[in-house]
Amino acid sequence: MTFRLIAVLLFGVAVAGCATAPPAGPVPPREPVPEPMPEPGPVAPETETKVTPDDDFTVDPGLIPVLADLGITKQMLIDKRLRPVAEATELVVVQTDPDGRRHELTPVAADAYRAMHAAAADDGIVIGIVSAFRSVARQVQLVRRKLDSGETIEQVLALSAPPGFSEHHSGRVVDLMTPGSAVLEADFADTAAYRWLEANAKRFGFVLSYPENNPEGYLFEPWHWRYDGTAR
Repeated sequence: MTFRLIAVLLFGVAVAGCATAPPAGPVPPREPVPEPMPEPGPVAPETETKVTPDDDFTVDPGLIPVLADLGITKQMLIDKRLRPVAEATELVVVQTDPDGRRHELTPVAADAYRAMHAAAADDGIVIGIVSAFRSVARQVQLVRRKLDSGETIEQVLALSAPPGFSEHHSGRVVDLMTPGSAVLEADFADTAAYRWLEANAKRFGFVLSYPENNPEGYLFEPWHWRYDGTAR
């Protein structure tokens, strides 16, 4: 009896020791619990950027002394909303006057002008070129001549562009004339040629650059037509 009681007690101690023994080897770490993502806030509206006329306004450094010598300031250019016009590098002769003077345009503008000239002739309208491509140097001469004749620079810029800013530099502009009308005068607007151009020039990609009340502040130039490359 005593032997059985001792055996039972020893067995219980052995079992209890097995139950409370720590597990062998390292205990694996607990995985971290991810933090909840914050709720997205409202998206701020984009701020509207207003561009003023003098934003990114640059002048070729080589032109600065030329313009200054003519009395043309940067503010004058900004006020007239002008931008520099690069000189055309590829030109073809589109008309030669009886005195041998040659008028040049870029190839694509020349083709468009020839087509328009032929269409006008088919309708009994005669047009010709007074001026086409004009270099910066030539523009300087024209402005200087007007100043030497007694005009103020403000008077000059009402009709002539500053050197480096004339559409004629592009080789895509023609000043036109028709027989019986004074050259480069507002009464060109009273001619059959002008009425034909108003109705048909856009078919060949030409537009009137300076209509009445144009934003550049030039006087009305019914003779000045620019090829913009969009026939319609």
